[in-house]
Amino acid sequence: MEFMILGTSSGMPTKSRNVSGYGLRKSAVKPWVMIDCGEATQHQVMRMPVSLYHLEAIFITHLHGDHCYGLPGLLSTAAMQSRQRPLTIVAPAEVLTFVNAAVVCSQMELGFELVLVDVTTLAPDFTTEHFAVSVHALSHRTASYAYSFTEREALFGKSARKVVIAGDNDEPALLKEAVQGASFLLHEATYTQAIAEKIATNPQHSYAAQVAEFAQASALPALVLSHFSARYLDFPTQRQLSLDDIEAEASVHYQGNLFIARDRDIYTLDEAGALSLTQRQRRFR
Repeated sequence: MEFMILGTSSGMPTKSRNVSGYGLRKSAVKPWVMIDCGEATQHQVMRMPVSLYHLEAIFITHLHGDHCYGLPGLLSTAAMQSRQRPLTIVAPAEVLTFVNAAVVCSQMELGFELVLVDVTTLAPDFTTEHFAVSVHALSHRTASYAYSFTEREALFGKSARKVVIAGDNDEPALLKEAVQGASFLLHEATYTQAIAEKIATNPQHSYAAQVAEFAQASALPALVLSHFSARYLDFPTQRQLSLDDIEAEASVHYQGNLFIARDRDIYTLDEAGALSLTQRQRRFR
């Protein structure tokens, strides 16, 4: 499998990080699925080895804008590229209302069928061309979900690989059953613990140590952290926090294969279910 990082920032973009978006596909095939579609996600797609033409389905974890504001623009671009094959969007009902309103109010002319599926009605046997998909309820300020993707055609003698990609969630333990047998979990680590404890209001987000402890207890082979607050810079400085602080905190509590997601990273999950980083964009300070 190939797992692509389209955006890693929480709430708002930074100069180097876009808001939430991820891509997943079987290796060496063209069809792929997207998980979350924050503003400008289509720009990130243009820099990846996939196309909107072959996008099969979009799964939205929850209604907050940093996870769904990119949908209208992406749909419009797909239409202008003469897409004809149906496109499925699985999302909370409010997101589907938003999509419908954008299509109507902007007089968007889609040359393809848009299949809208309320996530709460997703069938237990829902599949895409290459994945069986299931949904898992999380804890956030609004209804939020994780999606697990299990390959439909495993190689002879190999177990079907499974990955779990979670939306915003302040109770990682809710994924205890979902991650059983998973090769990796993608989960938010919006803050470090000290910052999470300083915030007066309850943002209902997870912090690095919290997720790492859950991953360790669940014996997860690999953990990918993402959805970082804009207060964390890409590179460490003497005065400001950075993603190194997220990684340092998580590594104390988790001894598996830990990854701190960066925009436009590409990961490969091999036949044995081992995750590795295979492409990373060069970054400048």
